[in-house]
Amino acid sequence: MSSVPAIGSEWGKRFSGGYGRTHPQLNAEHEASWAGPFSFVQLADTQFGMTGAMKTWSATLARFLGFEVPRDGAPDLSGSAAYAKELEFAERAVDAINALQPAPAFVCVCGDLVNAFPNEGRVQGCQVNDFKRIFSRVREDVPLVCLCGNHDIGNRPTSTTIDLFNRRFGDDYFSFWAGGVKFLVLNSQLYKDPTGCAEGAAAQDAWLVDELAKTVAANHPTPKHVVALSHISPFIHSPEEPSSYFNLPKEVRARLLKSLTEAGCSKWFCGHYHRNTTGLYTHCTTLEVVTSSAVGATLTTKAEGEGVDPLGLSGMDSMMLSEQSSGMRLVRVEENDITHRFVTIAELPGLDGGAGKM
Repeated sequence: MSSVPAIGSEWGKRFSGGYGRTHPQLNAEHEASWAGPFSFVQLADTQFGMTGAMKTWSATLARFLGFEVPRDGAPDLSGSAAYAKELEFAERAVDAINALQPAPAFVCVCGDLVNAFPNEGRVQGCQVNDFKRIFSRVREDVPLVCLCGNHDIGNRPTSTTIDLFNRRFGDDYFSFWAGGVKFLVLNSQLYKDPTGCAEGAAAQDAWLVDELAKTVAANHPTPKHVVALSHISPFIHSPEEPSSYFNLPKEVRARLLKSLTEAGCSKWFCGHYHRNTTGLYTHCTTLEVVTSSAVGATLTTKAEGEGVDPLGLSGMDSMMLSEQSSGMRLVRVEENDITHRFVTIAELPGLDGGAGKM
C-alpha cells in the first residue's frame, strides 16, 4: 500500500463534494429543473482490505462472535493478492464508468470505502489513499459523491471519527440535485448507533426535517423525484422484519420511512449487505429500498436454521471475491420512473455505453 500523503494532496479537489450540506457541482441553483432522462452509477462497499482481514481474523472472530464466520470463497488468494484484486475490481468499475455514453450525471459510492476502522489510523489512511487514487480517475465532468459507512467512521461514531471523514470526503450528510431530482445523503451510522455522537445525530434529525419540509414547500423547487442514499439499508426484505446487524433499528426505520414517503421519496439506494435485494414500503407513496451488493468482496447467505439470523452476521455463509458477483448498479431516471440494474465486473466490458440504454 502507498504511504499516507499530507492533507491537501493532489486528490483534494476531486473529493470536495458535500460541504455546507450541499454539493458544489450538484445544487438547486444549477440542477433543480428537469432536463430530460439521465443516468447515474451507484457503487457500494469497495471496502479495500476486507478479504484479507477476514482471512487473518477468522478464527479470532469466530471465538469472539460466538458463531461460525463466513467460509473463505477465495482460498487461492493470499491476503495481499486479495487486496490487489479488490483494487482491480474498483479500477475496472472506474474504467467502465468513464466509457459510458452518455456520461452519468454523477457517481456515488454508498459507504465502507475501506475496511480498516478509524482506530487503525495508518492502515485506514493507506486504504483511503488507494481509494482516492483509483476514484480520482473518474472523468472530471462526472461529480463524485462518497458516503460514510460503519468502517469509515466506526460502528459507534464520534465527533472525532466523523470529523476525520469530513476532512477527507466532505459532509457526512447533505442534499444535492441532479437534473431536477433531489437526493438526500444520510449518515446511517448515526441512526444505527448514535450513542457516541448524540449531538451529531440530533443535528442530522433536525436537518432532515428541514430538508423534507423544503421538498414540499411552495416557495422551493419541486423535485421530479426524491431519492435517499445511505450505507445501511432501512430494511433488507420487509419493513416489518426484526432489527439486526444489516438493517436499521425497527423503530428508527419506521420513523424515517414515514417521513420520507410523506415528502414523496420513491427510492432509497444502500449498501452494507454485500448482496443484492429489494423491498417495498407504502405510505402516501411507494418507496423501493434497493440494497446493492459490493464492488469488492460479496457475501452469500446461510440457509435458515437454529442459531442463524439471515439478517445478521450469523447469516453470512461465504465471502466471495469474484467478478461474477462483485459489481455496480446503473440507474436510469425517467420523468415518471426510476429503473436500475446491477452489472457484475465480468459484464462491464459489454456495457457499450449501456447507461443510456436502460
